Amino acid sequence: MILCLLSLMMSFAYTALSVPNWPGGRTTRFYDFKVHTMTVNKLCNTKEIVAVNNMYPGPVVYAQQGDRIIVKVTNESPYNVTIHWHGVRQILSCWFDGPSYITQCPIQPGQSFTYEFTLVRQKGTFFWHAHVSWLRGTVYGAIVVYPKTGVPYPFPYPYEEHIVILEADAEYTKPFTTDRLMLGPGQTMIVLVTADQPIGKYSMAMGPYMSAQGPPFQNISAIAYFQYLGAVPNSISLPARLPNFNDNLAVKTVMDGLRGLNTSNVPKEIDTNLFVTIGVNVNKCRSKTPQQNCQGINNGTMAASMNNISFIKPTVSVLEAYYKGIEGFFTEDFPEAPLRFYDFVNGAPNNAPVDTNSMNGTRTKVVEYGTRVQIILQDTGTISTENHPIHLHGYSFYVGIWHRRL
Repeated sequence: MILCLLSLMMSFAYTALSVPNWPGGRTTRFYDFKVHTMTVNKLCNTKEIVAVNNMYPGPVVYAQQGDRIIVKVTNESPYNVTIHWHGVRQILSCWFDGPSYITQCPIQPGQSFTYEFTLVRQKGTFFWHAHVSWLRGTVYGAIVVYPKTGVPYPFPYPYEEHIVILEADAEYTKPFTTDRLMLGPGQTMIVLVTADQPIGKYSMAMGPYMSAQGPPFQNISAIAYFQYLGAVPNSISLPARLPNFNDNLAVKTVMDGLRGLNTSNVPKEIDTNLFVTIGVNVNKCRSKTPQQNCQGINNGTMAASMNNISFIKPTVSVLEAYYKGIEGFFTEDFPEAPLRFYDFVNGAPNNAPVDTNSMNGTRTKVVEYGTRVQIILQDTGTISTENHPIHLHGYSFYVGIWHRRL
């Protein structure tokens, strides 16, 4: 487990050895979130969901770069809850990042918790979501951060482009023209669309992308409409064309086109190197009822892992245990490289002589504040070749080299 203590100790934004003062913020903006159950009616079905302030999606958090945000969250639902501010750099405020049992214990039913952080040198679009179990499916909303007053956007007004990507996860990109987007889980992009077509109604389509071979998934598309003022009501629109669900080339074309707008601050010297494998392991069955509990490949059990270690959720927040010196809830021995090496792309699913069993543990990697870290992320094909989006809580990062096997 890297994310929590990296958020605590590491920052590319500050490289000075001395700890800076707590960011104070230009303007303080207050929000009041009440988490509760509500009934929604969709597609002729009625369902009870968990939501915020009787809104689904939840309320939008508006701010300007440099603002201080204070959000009081009151849990009126019967479930534990936390809120993660996805993409926000928690500079000296990682207590308020939100992942349950990592930076805080959950907000229990009937209790409240106040989040406080400053949007240090950040502008763009983020989103917030619950970070406990399945609640993130309905407890979420947008975060819109405008530039400081008088600061222009770093891109020209579009004239001839169709769709131009200008921002990914609240980081400005060099303008990239395309006719489709690829969004990973939790990802946001800002695009400019030039309305230069004949007046009418045009369809926009969304479909799944599945790179793994074999596992079932919901191959369901969604359609929305882009309608000009003055268009004839109920006019017919041609359906937008979607690539095949496994069109790796279409995805690669978009991802390869993304380039950072400002890359002059890339660290030239590295203090710590990490080589991290990500994948799904096949463990030997150790259950007394294997027919019920060991239905994975080769009659084994499945376990997601990083560097062959499957994370065990602690019962006390890792950050709290770290600060208070509470022993027994985590260790500081997350390996800098995989504990077992094999053919990560074509490795057999625990067939002799290949051993892909994972170990269990709540392991962390602690680095000093200001450390410049290089992370090599190696996907594995133990079960099937697939993509694993990685979100580094509280930080943006530079992508130096990216390889994808088509």
